[in-house]
Amino acid sequence: MDECSGADTEDGDKASDAALSKAARDDVDDGRAGEQEQGDSGRDEHAERVGAIADLIAEDFSFRGSLGAELRGREAFRDYVLMVRSALVDYRCDILDCVTENHRAFSKMRFSGRHVGTFRGFAPTGKQVEWVGAALFELRGAQIGAVWVLGDVEGLDARLCDNQTSRESMCLL
Repeated sequence: MDECSGADTEDGDKASDAALSKAARDDVDDGRAGEQEQGDSGRDEHAERVGAIADLIAEDFSFRGSLGAELRGREAFRDYVLMVRSALVDYRCDILDCVTENHRAFSKMRFSGRHVGTFRGFAPTGKQVEWVGAALFELRGAQIGAVWVLGDVEGLDARLCDNQTSRESMCLL
């Protein structure tokens, strides 16, 4: 995973770059959390990583995700993270490339996980799914203030459909 880098034009930019770099390294929650087969230590790690949201995310955070969610605030974002991770264990959100300017960063992303819960209307298969997208991050000091994500959900749905053992009518595109 590549970290964002950019020219620091103000002291605030250095803090913003640090916040985004930390978020990139931690991926807010790197996906090991939420695995059903982990013991208590895995759940503790999950709680700790989700707890990092308060450090990384601004209180009035706004999020527009490619899976359809538009929400405000840390708690709403935490709930969204938990929902995605309950359906996709080993979930990862990898930053493949990133460009920064002042208080913004634009990243090429890859999302992936093992499909273990109902997701986008598809029954779990236990198979790996992956899709790409792009995200615009707006930074406020040392925290992420807003994220706007556009992902290839058509490609994601096609992969989810291909992974189904018996094709349902909704899979016929």
